[in-house]
Amino acid sequence: MFGTFFAGALGVHPREYFRWGAVTWDVEAADALLKAAPRQTVDVAVAPYMNVSGVIRVDEAHAATLTAEHLRANPVILSPLVPHDRTAGYMLIDGWHRLWKANSLGWEGIPGLLLTHDEGALVTTRL
Repeated sequence: MFGTFFAGALGVHPREYFRWGAVTWDVEAADALLKAAPRQTVDVAVAPYMNVSGVIRVDEAHAATLTAEHLRANPVILSPLVPHDRTAGYMLIDGWHRLWKANSLGWEGIPGLLLTHDEGALVTTRL
């Protein structure tokens, strides 16, 4: 299954994960790491991620309700695609609805936060 979010068992606070093929990222752990070690946002180009948006399920009705202010105040999260491989690039693990909205607004970039390679290794599981 590609580009899916899933949560824990019913009756338990759902934990947010992002899965891309055989790789799963713990979005809540990534968020906690970013809060523990604040950093500057980077400008994330929208177009390259829109090329894979067809395999990512986005609730367009929900995304349409997001405001430009929300997009600016809530950066997307990116993790190294392959931790410790600096040539592999980054995967958007949180913020696909924001990315979709930014694209619909004609934005070329959206604020994002990058996990370090060490942080990416902590939140990534491969099957």
